[in-house]
Parts: sequence; C-alpha cells; structure tokens
Amino acid sequence: MVSLLAPTPPDRLVDAQDRPYFLWDEDLTIGGFRERLRDPDPEVRAYFLGKMMRQAKPDDVFTFTTLAERAIRDCPNQDAGFSP
Repeated sequence: MVSLLAPTPPDRLVDAQDRPYFLWDEDLTIGGFRERLRDPDPEVRAYFLGKMMRQAKPDDVFTFTTLAERAIRDCPNQDAGFSP
C-alpha cells in the first residue's frame, strides 16, 4: 500500500535541542511532548493535542495519531457528535 502522507523526516522534525518545530514557543523535547499526550490529566492531553493540530503540518499530526486519538477520546470537552 502506498502512503499519500508526506511527514517531515525525523531529523527535520526537531531542532538541535530535540524540540519539535511545531512547539516553537515551548521548551519541550519530542519525548516531553509525547509524555504530555499520555498525561493522566485530560486537560493537559487536550491542550497539547490542540497545539499540535494548530501548529504542525497536517501530515505530521499523523506521526502522533495513536496518542492523539487517545487524547481526543478522553477529552472532557469533546463534542458529543465527534467519534474518532
């Protein structure tokens, strides 16, 4: 199967300090970002998921899809009509 997605290569996804380009205003590494997407607090997960969805290339969001789906599903403020 051929993928139509064109995510940013891993070496270009982060800067020299291992910070993702889409978190330009946060001092957070890619590992720290992944931890925030698994945070027990649904508000934290929703905040960082939303930030990624606003700032990252759409194809890069799918690099984190599994974690993002979990964060959306657990978001306390999700629209009742939305289903991941």
